[in-house]
Amino acid sequence: KLKPDGEPVKFKKCCLSKIIFIGKMFGRIKFLEKLTNALGEDESIKSIHFKAVNPNVEECEFLCQTISKNENITCFGLSSNKFKNKNCEAISNLLKQTKTIKHLNLEDNEITAEGFGILSTGLAENKTVKKLYLGCNILTGQASRSITQSLILKNNLKELHLNHCRID
Repeated sequence: KLKPDGEPVKFKKCCLSKIIFIGKMFGRIKFLEKLTNALGEDESIKSIHFKAVNPNVEECEFLCQTISKNENITCFGLSSNKFKNKNCEAISNLLKQTKTIKHLNLEDNEITAEGFGILSTGLAENKTVKKLYLGCNILTGQASRSITQSLILKNNLKELHLNHCRID
């Protein structure tokens, strides 16, 4: 898209909500590859959020690997995907590798103690995340202990959002 003066429009955020993929034209991974490559070339985009896209494990691994290599992205979100624990390993690896993500949104994914245990290893090693959004997940028993222990080890976190979490 161009401005009236012919200059390209620069975006600071990219929010993809409920994307419908057309499998006959190209697969989801190919689409995500093209999208993340394009975003990687645009240094003005600092935030990318995949909301209600429901990535499978392979797609989430691809996204997290791609985002970890992108030095421009400072905000990353995978909210409202209801993936439970299946994508937590990929997200934990992203947390271990990224040097630029400052805001991470994992709200509304039905993550449980098992997933939080996996995420906590990445959180303990990460030194860049300042804001962490974990609302609408299930923080019971061991989950709350795992997150608490990793947050004690991590001293850079400035905000932790736990809106609408069931906490026991």
